[in-house]
Amino acid sequence: MRPPATPGVSKMRLFRALSGVAAVLAIAACVGPFATRGLTTKADTRTRMGPPTDVHIDSHGREVWEYAEGRLGRGTTMIRFGPDGRVEEIRAALRSASVEKVVARQSTQANVRELLGMPSDIRIFPATDSEVWVYRILDEASRRVSLKIEFDGTGVVREVARLIEDEGSASANGSKN
Repeated sequence: MRPPATPGVSKMRLFRALSGVAAVLAIAACVGPFATRGLTTKADTRTRMGPPTDVHIDSHGREVWEYAEGRLGRGTTMIRFGPDGRVEEIRAALRSASVEKVVARQSTQANVRELLGMPSDIRIFPATDSEVWVYRILDEASRRVSLKIEFDGTGVVREVARLIEDEGSASANGSKN
């Protein structure tokens, strides 16, 4: 006999929610207890986490290591090092708080790169003099979302759109800043 269905919660949605929690716990297990701000060095980080998926210098002149986790980098951990080569900050990049800081007609490619890390895909459209960066993320409800950020020819954000992927098909849930 099958257990009664939980009202309002599909098995897929429950699975996605539990997967999201598991991913957060996995990142915390890898970085959290290991990396201590002010103590953990670059060498310690490389030994524990392996080589970063990308390295860049942020707007404060600090070196930032990116670790893209999961399929298509749906989770990215950013580790910023201070001038002494020790961990200064650890943060999950692909979260709503970071995405909300991307503002149309104001944010630049450098701002977006610093906030969200390397995109999953970059598409160039010469006819419209634009470039689109695509990030594949999990939102707070553990839904798969394609975040598309379009830049004009000068590298300034033109539009931000979120497309919710619904079991293989994408449905638009865009927002223009």
